[in-house]
Amino acid sequence: MLALYDAGPSQLRASKPYWLNRFKEDGFWLEDLTDRPVNHLSASDRRRARLDAVPDAITRIRAPQPSIGVVVCHTAIFWALSKSLETGPGVSLHDRPIPFPLGNHRTQFVKLVCQAMHGAGVEVPLN
Repeated sequence: MLALYDAGPSQLRASKPYWLNRFKEDGFWLEDLTDRPVNHLSASDRRRARLDAVPDAITRIRAPQPSIGVVVCHTAIFWALSKSLETGPGVSLHDRPIPFPLGNHRTQFVKLVCQAMHGAGVEVPLN
């Protein structure tokens, strides 16, 4: 929402249903790599959970036959998925990781997501 609509955390907290509906109506969707949280696992268990989740994630990403492609917003997940998203439906719109938009990475996140979208010929519907 930050990259697409310039909606910051306070706006999202105030009207999350609005932003999620707009996101969906504009043809975007969010897909998690794993079916459970991994942030409290050890680094090696997190890595293993990510790698184990790749085949199912690729199936879920490609099932709706995305016409444009995929933006992966997390460095470790990008590397886990990058080889599988090089060709075919759901191809990655970028060739380097985009960091998750926490803390100091928000500005870089917005810039890189917008670049990926523009590179695919997508008009980013900013406010």
